[in-house]
Amino acid sequence: MVSFLAVQIVLYLFQSYILLGEVRGLAENGFITEKFPVFNNEYMKDVQQEIKHLGIKIRGKWKVVCEGENLSLTCNADEVIKIMDAEYGRNDGTTCSSYPNFNNSQCLSHENALYRVKQRCHNKRRCNMKSSSDEFGDPCPNMIKYLEVKYVCEPRRSSIRESATLCEGENQQINCQKGTSIMITDTFYGRNDRITCCCHLMNDTNCMATNALDLISARCDYKESCTLEAVNQVFGDPCIGTIKYLEVNYLCLPDKVHHVRNCEGTEIKIGCEKSLFIDVIDAHYGRAHPFVCLNDTTPFLKLGCGSKDITSSVKERCQGKSWCAFPASNEIFGDPCFGYTKHLDVEYSCNG
Repeated sequence: MVSFLAVQIVLYLFQSYILLGEVRGLAENGFITEKFPVFNNEYMKDVQQEIKHLGIKIRGKWKVVCEGENLSLTCNADEVIKIMDAEYGRNDGTTCSSYPNFNNSQCLSHENALYRVKQRCHNKRRCNMKSSSDEFGDPCPNMIKYLEVKYVCEPRRSSIRESATLCEGENQQINCQKGTSIMITDTFYGRNDRITCCCHLMNDTNCMATNALDLISARCDYKESCTLEAVNQVFGDPCIGTIKYLEVNYLCLPDKVHHVRNCEGTEIKIGCEKSLFIDVIDAHYGRAHPFVCLNDTTPFLKLGCGSKDITSSVKERCQGKSWCAFPASNEIFGDPCFGYTKHLDVEYSCNG
């Protein structure tokens, strides 16, 4: 017999998409934060007990990172991260602050935050990025902000999993079959054993380049092939005097959704096979990745810039056509970050 409280919980879960409020420390499934309507403490204790009793599973978990701290997401070796939602700013008066009751507790950079977190973390096994206004823009100046990310670790689907190991100084091309594209899931450059690429100059067996995943992702994601180089000129030297190696894990994802990325000043070309037509899903122009369209090993730090609502502009040029081309330029999309090189990203599918 379903209890009256169980019925209340169902209504309560439905309302959680509409009403604001937070319950912290929900331990089941490793939740860090999950959003719920605000009720009195005794009611919430009853609700949490009933959730556990009924075995209700809420998909995804929220992670909260205060401004200036690092977001770190990790899944098991046979899983990848799926980003469900992300917000940067503030939507209450208490989180990440010893001075509660901010005057403006409803300032969020939702679209930019979701896009940028997806760029760095979606379909990866692990990822790291900083919770800062340089990354996401500043929706409420002079206020302490925080990043909230909702994600789930999902088993890899039928995608082909590949790996490559290169000793320092080597290069290698990685490839996916036609109709699939590369998605880098994990990388390592440095040394953490005495077996790989042995057997001399192994003074330090606990060193790694922290930027390896971002660098290789910028070079290879969404491409059918790309060239890996295990050299300090790409990653810097995390352990001088020690022979290092590069390990790369990647998937070959089916191209159900196509992703095209072009640097500012180049022409973007989008096309579908015969009898299929372009359906534009999403588009962004600005900076969302520290190494994309940047010929330097020093990361581009100020990422919080992007033109608003350019999806409609791309649709005007491409929607319903079998092929289209146009420049990735400020003349079309405006200049969201003057003086910096930008990139255009377009997601689309081909439909009959």
